[in-house]
Amino acid sequence: MHGALAEIDRLAQMQTGVWMVGRRMTQADITLTCVFTFLSDALELAQSWVPYPGLSALSERCEALPAFAEMRAKFTSTHAGGQDGRGPGQPDRLRRG
Repeated sequence: MHGALAEIDRLAQMQTGVWMVGRRMTQADITLTCVFTFLSDALELAQSWVPYPGLSALSERCEALPAFAEMRAKFTSTHAGGQDGRGPGQPDRLRRG
């Protein structure tokens, strides 16, 4: 995961404008922001995102827009916290421990 994020962050930092592709927001910006925000919320890794300044900046720009703020839903974990560490519907291959 960190390898992929590092590569996308590198590309984000290379952009000359504020968006990933061209002069206006595209699906690339929306998707990257949604995935980045989801990972941050779901994995509770907000402090570890410091190594990704390009993605952090892109996410901040998108999330500052009224449309993003309006649609943002609070993340709620569905993890049941059972003894085997699996949440509802998690296949065995995702089992921890």
